[in-house]
Amino acid sequence: MDRKVVLITGTNSGFGWLTAQSVAALGHKVYATMRDISGKNAEKAKTLEEMENITVLDVSLTDEQSVKTAFNKIIAAEGTIDVLVNNAGILCLA
Repeated sequence: MDRKVVLITGTNSGFGWLTAQSVAALGHKVYATMRDISGKNAEKAKTLEEMENITVLDVSLTDEQSVKTAFNKIIAAEGTIDVLVNNAGILCLA
């Protein structure tokens, strides 16, 4: 199996949380993204960051600069992104 670089959005809970752990356990390098990793998601970020093969990045998908910064960090470190799992949710207030 070739090691893949996997970017997963919305990893603070649910499917994103489980996918990040499962993919990392298979030996792939996971970049797990979530918002507010120094605030409300600090414990979740810390838990993921302590797992082998996972790096957590603070990304807000509604902020273009935040996305570009994360993308550039991954490319600088890995040279590629092989898989994107776009799991982040969206809240619509009507």
